[in-house]
Amino acid sequence: MSSSLGNPIQRVVYYFSKALRAKIDKEARRIGLFTGPTMNHVFDMEGTTGGSYGESNFDYQKLPFYQAGCFSGVAALVDQLSRSKRVHVIDLLIRHGIQILILMQSLASQHGFRINHLNVTAVGTGFEEKIKQTGDRLKSFAESMHLSFSFSIVIVEDMLAFIKDLLELDPREALGVYSACGLYSLIAQQDRLESLMKVIKSTKPRVMVVCEVAANLNSPNFLNRLIEALFHFGAVFDALEECEAIRSIVATEGAERAIRHVSIDVWRKFFARFGMREIGLGMSTLYQAKLVAGKFSCGSSYMFDMDGKWKGTPIECLSAWKFA
Repeated sequence: MSSSLGNPIQRVVYYFSKALRAKIDKEARRIGLFTGPTMNHVFDMEGTTGGSYGESNFDYQKLPFYQAGCFSGVAALVDQLSRSKRVHVIDLLIRHGIQILILMQSLASQHGFRINHLNVTAVGTGFEEKIKQTGDRLKSFAESMHLSFSFSIVIVEDMLAFIKDLLELDPREALGVYSACGLYSLIAQQDRLESLMKVIKSTKPRVMVVCEVAANLNSPNFLNRLIEALFHFGAVFDALEECEAIRSIVATEGAERAIRHVSIDVWRKFFARFGMREIGLGMSTLYQAKLVAGKFSCGSSYMFDMDGKWKGTPIECLSAWKFA
């Protein structure tokens, strides 16, 4: 009943059984019970670290909740930055810049108001050339809209080297921070994550929009992590063709485990340490999510609701924050 090309259940069984076999092999080797060939697997960290262009874990481009997250996240950003003549957005994981394209259109279409300038800063730890290509595409799109636009890149080898002075901040600009799956890869490196948040806080943005996977896949207890992963990936596997993330969550421990998603409640406790206050999202964000999902043939299988009203297994969570 296990197949990488079968129905969703068969694929879930296939990937989890492979991950469990890898886990057993690792444990057997650790206690000296097995000396045969190992099931080698190199996890692609390029798909999980800041500044990444890798999409080996989740091809969210084709999934309703990915695009719904983009549109709803931009709506939450615009709610706090609209009616500003000059807008600056710090993007913690620019990828191909789809969210910035949506932002341009949203800002340019404000009724009775014309933005003077949009400034975007992409922050990352690698892939500088790819980010430059994204910037060039965004500049071309801005020109076609007759929108004044500037794009800058801040690349650091280590997030501990990211400091406020690397950002070209202008007090005339309304500043916002956008992070779509840009924080979870630093959960295992708390000093880097805390350093990043301190820098963001020092910039005094009007809003920080955060979109992360809404599953607690970081439990140190293997059985708890396995059960949570089964529920999470069982909910999304209809749309996934492959999932290296399962191998990372199930088969690896310690520093080797790259995937460490946590629930929104964990993020709330973490953000509270930096004096961040959660902003209630407007109904427009929920409307945008439902509108986007409705364009997909499988859209009726997805539900969107405010936190606390979940029915079923939550997949992604969008939130907006202000610094005190």
